[in-house]
Amino acid sequence: MSEVQQPEWSAGARERIEVIRLRYPTARGAIMPVLWEALREFNHISDAVAKLVADTLEVPPIWVEEVVSFYVMYHTQAVGKHVVWMCRNLSCSLRGFPEIKEAIERHLGICEGETTPDGEFTLLSNECLGGCGGGPMIQIDHAYYENLTPQSVGELLDRVKIGQVPEEA
Repeated sequence: MSEVQQPEWSAGARERIEVIRLRYPTARGAIMPVLWEALREFNHISDAVAKLVADTLEVPPIWVEEVVSFYVMYHTQAVGKHVVWMCRNLSCSLRGFPEIKEAIERHLGICEGETTPDGEFTLLSNECLGGCGGGPMIQIDHAYYENLTPQSVGELLDRVKIGQVPEEA
């Protein structure tokens, strides 16, 4: 049986973490931004990555686990290059979320919770993304796109896939 290699920060990540630590008066306060750095570095927060974050900040591992288990944006399983979050709240549903979801699933060839075979997109949903006035809306990576139609969401996904990330709506 082979030994599992423990993850290590890249030099760039270590530098960014030092900057993060300077902005927060306590190590506990830096947990969330260091977890964002971990996502950038490792794609998802495995148990080994959570331990690395705790060791880096010199905090009890349970503090990191509390944050990871509470917030849905800290992925504990591998995700695609782009994460598409669909808002399924009542506001978006009344304005066409079911049609948007169907269009996205058809366009990407996957269902909610899956990743495209090429590793480009992971499709997830959340109860509310906070864009109720512009529903139906989705979030791709860190950008919000509002007032979508089945046609516009397909065009948006095509542009994201070829690296032409449109400005936020």
